[in-house]
Amino acid sequence: MSEPGLDPEARVYCAAHPHVETGLRCSQCGTPICPRCLVMTPVGAKCVSCARARRRAALALEPVTAIAVTAVSLVSALVLGVVGSLLLHLSPLAGMVLPFITGLLIGEAASRLDRRRGHLAVRIIAGAAVVLGFFVMQLGDFIVLGPAELLGSGMVPLLLVNGLVGLIENPFSLLFIIIGVWMAVYRAG
Repeated sequence: MSEPGLDPEARVYCAAHPHVETGLRCSQCGTPICPRCLVMTPVGAKCVSCARARRRAALALEPVTAIAVTAVSLVSALVLGVVGSLLLHLSPLAGMVLPFITGLLIGEAASRLDRRRGHLAVRIIAGAAVVLGFFVMQLGDFIVLGPAELLGSGMVPLLLVNGLVGLIENPFSLLFIIIGVWMAVYRAG
């Protein structure tokens, strides 16, 4: 028995391509679809609009996750920058390795907090934290020996400008920062 008004012998045509006869329907909304416009999902074939709506919902970053990723990235950048500053006194090679390690650790932490969804905002936060970690490493001696004096002296802008000039004079430092940012963005994705 069929429902009244529905003829099982009637021809059904794709909603997007009215000239194509089809026997397929969207598993969510029931819209007739042809093989050219169906999108395979874990729960079956869907029309483009239903598949797109699901994808948008999965890519939405929750505010709690954004706050957690930001907080962990900032704290990690500060701690790793200070540790890097101390390691620079032991070996100049630490300046080359530290941005890579910082990117790896911050990116992995951000990815885990984001439940490995790969949000663009999480990647940007992780990459920015690597840059912050580098500048903290540049200011590390001042931060460790006297943070109150550093902030009260008004020297922070001059020291940051000095760090930027150092990047221009030594392009390898910039290369290592770029590698660190790439690692953070890659791991957070």
